[in-house]
Parts: sequence; structure tokens; C-alpha cells
Amino acid sequence: KFPSQWKIAHVTPIHKKGQKDLCSNYRPISLLSCVGKVLERCVQRHVYSFLQVNRIITPSQSGFIPGDSTVKQLVCIYNDLCSSFDSGTTAQAVFFDISKAFDRVWHKGLLVKLKAIGIRGLLLEWFCDYLTNRMQTVVIKGEKSRLKRVVSGVPQGSVLGPLLFLIYINDIVNDIQSVIKLFADDTSMSLALKTPNVRADIMNSDLQKINHWAKKWKVKFNEEKTKLLNCIRDQNLVLPLKFEDITLQDTAQHKHLGITLQNNCKWDEHIRSIASKVNLLISCLRSYKYRLTRKTLETMYKSFILPHFDYADVVWDNCTDKLSNMLENLHLEGIRIILGAVRGTSHQKLYEESGFCTLKERRRRHKLILFHKMVNGVCPDYLSDLLPPLVSTRNPYHRRRPLERVNPP
Repeated sequence: KFPSQWKIAHVTPIHKKGQKDLCSNYRPISLLSCVGKVLERCVQRHVYSFLQVNRIITPSQSGFIPGDSTVKQLVCIYNDLCSSFDSGTTAQAVFFDISKAFDRVWHKGLLVKLKAIGIRGLLLEWFCDYLTNRMQTVVIKGEKSRLKRVVSGVPQGSVLGPLLFLIYINDIVNDIQSVIKLFADDTSMSLALKTPNVRADIMNSDLQKINHWAKKWKVKFNEEKTKLLNCIRDQNLVLPLKFEDITLQDTAQHKHLGITLQNNCKWDEHIRSIASKVNLLISCLRSYKYRLTRKTLETMYKSFILPHFDYADVVWDNCTDKLSNMLENLHLEGIRIILGAVRGTSHQKLYEESGFCTLKERRRRHKLILFHKMVNGVCPDYLSDLLPPLVSTRNPYHRRRPLERVNPP
């Protein structure tokens, strides 16, 4: 049994964007019993160990997996797109969007899947009780609404919720011939082939399988937000793709896992997006220039501005010098505000006085850290497999530097 008092969720709506009188523009934040979360943690630890030992979670899943991240999956996706683009092979990528993914999990279907992976007996009964008779109430300014029964979805704000969702969506990859990548409910599928007919047949077949899976397990895909990205040089090499009887429209760019991918594998839109956000934040920082100490300004810069420069920088580091300099100038402006320096101050002196390094140097260090993890096997296998083989594995005779890697073609 899971105590009924621990099943009550207090939901607080947080405004995201748009009109404030529309409920759809709010994000529900669910607060659950802390004591209940302790029990959930005990169960979650053992269930996850069982899944890991038996390799039940698909390697295509990166969400909520220790050692994996959005950045590492983006490195793999972008590498595949660039490889096909450089070789002249047409690559097509479909990015799916599941409507209210965590709220639409079918409880009976989830219990069927739990039983199928080997969770049975008392633990399965416990999960059945854990999912049923859950209640929620909305709290606004200290006032509570009436309790409402929750009939579907994994408990938001819970410890077990993300793991249960991974189990529920795990078999979406079955019999898919294209390269499919999952990050929780963010799903992408891509395929690079020179023959347009074969590529279209495979991808259309995979799209039908995903559509059939969605109907079987009562998952709703948002057709409007499902995007197609064609990385091609010749438009004649593309045949139409259909999902839920709707022909997917090609888009020149798509934002996936926080970065904007373009069909020409460039970064103009993504860098401009970073610059737009940082410009606004630097203006806010400038307004506090004479009211806060240098230490406080530096903390604000590191906490709210620098992460925009750093996120997924190992992926988009091959941007043009013009775009790189655009971000570097914003970085220097932030440093001048922190130090109270004026325009015209030597860039070298600004870096020395502040202790910051250039963004280019930061990206270089981040790439070295990622490469170190790939070489030493402390990152997902799909990343380590991208490394070229060692020279010593190609040539049986002794070499002076056997740990060198073969130069990629």
C-alpha cells in the first residue's frame, strides 16, 4: 500500500508566456509529501538497478540517465547530420512532440509494461496502489480548490514519475530502422541514404509504426509541432513523408533540446538567439552597475549570463568567426560592467583583471573534457563509438606513438 495522504498533490500554476487569462499558458508545479518521496526513492533505486543490470532501458534513451545529457545527445545528432551533409548523402530528420506526455500515461498500459519487464508479485501490486486514487488540488494565494481525482499520467514532482515514463515509452524504438533518439518525451528520428525512394519508404514505414504505437498506448502526438528537417544539397532528392496522414512540411530550422538546428548545419539563428537573450540580461546587469559590489555583479554574471554562452558550446563551436566574435564582444561588455571599466580598455587587461578567459578558450576546455570522457569510457557508448580507432589497432607492428588515433577521412 501507498498511504492515501501521500497521494495528494498541491498544484501551483506558474505563468510561462502569453496571455495570463489562458490556463494553457501556465506550467503546473506539483508539490508532494516529502516523507512519501523518501519511500519512492527506496523503490526507485532498486527498480533502476534492476533495469540497468538487465539492460532493459533502450540505449537510445538519454533522459534521466546518469552520465548522459542533452548536450551529449546533441553531439551525436549533429555529427550524423554533418557527416551526411559532407559526404553528399541526403539526411532527413523528424522531430516529434508529444502533447502533455507525462500527463497522458495510461495507468493500465503502464502496469502491463511493468509486468512485461519482470516486475511482478507484491511490487506490482504496490505500483498498482501507488498509481490509483491519486488526488490533486490547485493552490493559489493560500486558497485551495476542491480535490480532483487524477485518472492518468505519472505523478509530477515525484521521484518515481520520470522512471515510470521511461518504462512506458521504452518500446517505441522497437522495429524502427531509422536512427531514433529519445530524451524523455523529446523524440527524434533521422536517416541518411543516397537513394530517395528507399529512404522515403523506410522512414514512412517507421512513421506508421510510431503512429500505431501511439494509438495502441493512448499517446497523443502534436502534429503541428512535429517538424521535418532536410539536410540536403538538391531538393529533387527528397520525397514526401507522412505522419498521421499529414504530409510533413520541411522547415529551415528547428529548436531541439535547447539549440536551433538548421538544414545547412550552420549556426546563424542559434548564435543570434543567444545574443538576443544575453543582450537583455547585460542591460539588466548594467542597471545595477553602481548599486552592487563587484563580487555581487560577478556572481550574477556567472549565474545568469555565462550559462547561455556555455550551453552546448561543444556542439556549435564550429560557427563562423563573425558569429564567435559577436558573442565575445558581449562577454567583454559583461566584464567591463563588472570591473567598472570604460570602452577602449585593453581586452587582455580585462581578462587578466577579472580572471575570466575568452569564450573560445572556454569552449576549447569543454571539448577537451568531453574528449577525455569519451576516451576513458565515462560517457554513453554512442559517443565513445564516434572516436576513430587507435593506430595500434590498425597496424600490428610497433609504432613510436601507439596511442595516436587514426585521422578521420
